[in-house]
Amino acid sequence: MDGHGGVKVAEIVADHLNEENEWGEEFTRLDEMCKGVEGGSTVCGVKWDEEVIECVNLGDSRAVVVRGDGKVEQISKEVSVEEDRERIEKAGMKIVEGRVQRKEGESIAMSRAMGDWDYKKTEPKGIVATPCVERVGRDRAEFIVVACDGIWDVMKNEEVGEFVKGFGGGVVECADALCREAWKRGSEDNCSVVIVRFFLN
Repeated sequence: MDGHGGVKVAEIVADHLNEENEWGEEFTRLDEMCKGVEGGSTVCGVKWDEEVIECVNLGDSRAVVVRGDGKVEQISKEVSVEEDRERIEKAGMKIVEGRVQRKEGESIAMSRAMGDWDYKKTEPKGIVATPCVERVGRDRAEFIVVACDGIWDVMKNEEVGEFVKGFGGGVVECADALCREAWKRGSEDNCSVVIVRFFLN
């Protein structure tokens, strides 16, 4: 989760997310829990079994898989503000400089998020909590990296994959080092990273 306008929505999602439910229904349920709460949050998560990695994404966070041969594959689908233009304009809102504008001086950089109920009082809603779900094979997957936009603003998928694969330490230390690398490269946003490692035979 990457909260904006406060941490409350991200905390609600972290505390109440049930990954056993169907994603669309679960995100609707969680979004309803966020009514009346200030701010919003992106959500990006992964789960897996022996054969498949599944990624659910809402907003501008991102997840990639790093394979044993070094190949990096983005497994999260991101929906741009422009792709949701028709719904946004039907809600009586505008797109200004790539952001959803509810009124003069009040805008948000994404068209899909948990919370942000000031943008959801119309029908259709200006911002929705409809996630994208993607599935890829797990074959030779060595790392999964899930990170908020503070990382991806300054590093390409391949750069993150190369950094993680070449780090040589534990995943906690690697996540911390990746945040520091993003800040060194000029990231001005907060940075959150989760790294999963699969030990290959």
